[in-house]
Amino acid sequence: MWHSVVTGSRDAWRALSDALITSRARPEDALRTSLGRMKTVLAGGRSPQVMRVEFRRVLNDVLHVPHVARGVLWAHWGRLTPTDQRQFAALFTDFLERLLIAQLRQLRWVTIRPVSEVVGDRTASVTWRVTTSDAAAVLEYRLQWRDGRWKICDVMVNGHSFVAGCREDFDQTIRTSSFRALIADLARRDHAGFLGPGFTLTAAASQ
Repeated sequence: MWHSVVTGSRDAWRALSDALITSRARPEDALRTSLGRMKTVLAGGRSPQVMRVEFRRVLNDVLHVPHVARGVLWAHWGRLTPTDQRQFAALFTDFLERLLIAQLRQLRWVTIRPVSEVVGDRTASVTWRVTTSDAAAVLEYRLQWRDGRWKICDVMVNGHSFVAGCREDFDQTIRTSSFRALIADLARRDHAGFLGPGFTLTAAASQ
């Protein structure tokens, strides 16, 4: 019986959050709802396999994976075979998942304060100031309306583009070594060097 109650509650929360995410009203609401869903998955006591499936579902709902994958490879993307493109997109999504999980596990010590929200017809920008006891960062989420949802296409961290940072990092690896070397590195990477290990917050400029 308890299992049925928990399952029913989870399904109800999923239905409600799906409705909020697909709403055109507030991109910030969609972001906060997705954040809440991710935290619920991590705290749900499920098996690692189930947790990963549910977490990936939320990640794919809120992140425009094809856009970001193409963006971080940029000029190299068109030179890849469809098989290599799919492999890179899958490994890059795994990488993002590791970064996100590392950050979400620290959210109990994080304060999020809204700064601004700018909404266009098919694009939006949501800016938050995120603080811990000894650090702060300004995060600007850039979103596009895709497939009936607001989806993240880039995140500016203290004014630095995550996509552009990855692009520079990956481009250097490909040019100095090879695409295969990037694939091998990405499969085990758990940090974004240009932003700090595990997407660690860095001191923000005075506001």
